[in-house]
Amino acid sequence: MLILVHLVLLSTAFIFFMKTITLKLDYNHPMASEEYSLQLAYTGFFWALSMISLLAAIFKLTKLSRDKASSK
Repeated sequence: MLILVHLVLLSTAFIFFMKTITLKLDYNHPMASEEYSLQLAYTGFFWALSMISLLAAIFKLTKLSRDKASSK
């Protein structure tokens, strides 16, 4: 389940990243830099959440494998 959460969050981060690099803003727009920064912040936030869920899944899987090995 955590790996599925990781994939969903990573996909969301990728979508925000693609929106950032393909953002069609007028460079004369007074808030253009802030728009790019906000999109990159969303990308980083969802990427960080996806990495946390992946690490949690790895720790959970290694704990399960250690428990199985110790019970044999």
